[in-house]
Amino acid sequence: VEAAEEERSRRARDGSDDSQEIEVLAERSPEELEAEKIERAKRRGDYFNLADSQGLGGGDDVNHDGATLPSEPAGNDDAGNDETHSDSLGRSFLERHARELLPAVLRAMLDASSAEKCDALHSALRESAVAALECARAWKFDETGETEEILREFTAHVVRVAPIKAPYVLRQNISLVTQLTGRLVRASVRRARGGGIVSNEDLDRIAADALTPALDSVIELIDVDPALGSREEGRTMRSCGVQIG
Repeated sequence: VEAAEEERSRRARDGSDDSQEIEVLAERSPEELEAEKIERAKRRGDYFNLADSQGLGGGDDVNHDGATLPSEPAGNDDAGNDETHSDSLGRSFLERHARELLPAVLRAMLDASSAEKCDALHSALRESAVAALECARAWKFDETGETEEILREFTAHVVRVAPIKAPYVLRQNISLVTQLTGRLVRASVRRARGGGIVSNEDLDRIAADALTPALDSVIELIDVDPALGSREEGRTMRSCGVQIG
């Protein structure tokens, strides 16, 4: 008994008492652990805060975490002629050649995600969406419709993979979807007006057509199978669809 007491006293003096160690570990709150996890993700480049992705003014938009954010030109988004955005258009190689490169980049991202059967909004997909939002030229649709079509398909895919249980990531995903769908509608209506269409009824129809693929994805999220809807995954999907819709 004396030997046991002596050993216990020695461990306490050395700071190796098990109960003391457990108490120290318990001092870290869940919030601190979550903040540490986010910090590690930032260092790896796997965390992108798009919740406040408005233009910061005065050049390229880079947040304090180092993630590139989509710029929002002053006034009516990306309206105007090429000269109006001469500064933003020269920012990157992708921006200068957006009409040729961006459809290929987005198509490759969709095909790769499909091949991997990836049902999450992974970082590469997110960065592709941000790149698309940064490329003002890509949203000046021409008559071929190639860029418009791939952007519709890409946006619909982003909607499908947006659901996630983490609330702060979900808010970022919904913000990204909102920006993509808004740009689609404005770009499609601007192209129609450039082609001489001025009727509000016709413009409303064109706007609805631009949103159709994304809205179909929203309906898929809300109208989940009853068996899936009773589980947490299904409830997350339905909640995400309702918030987007």
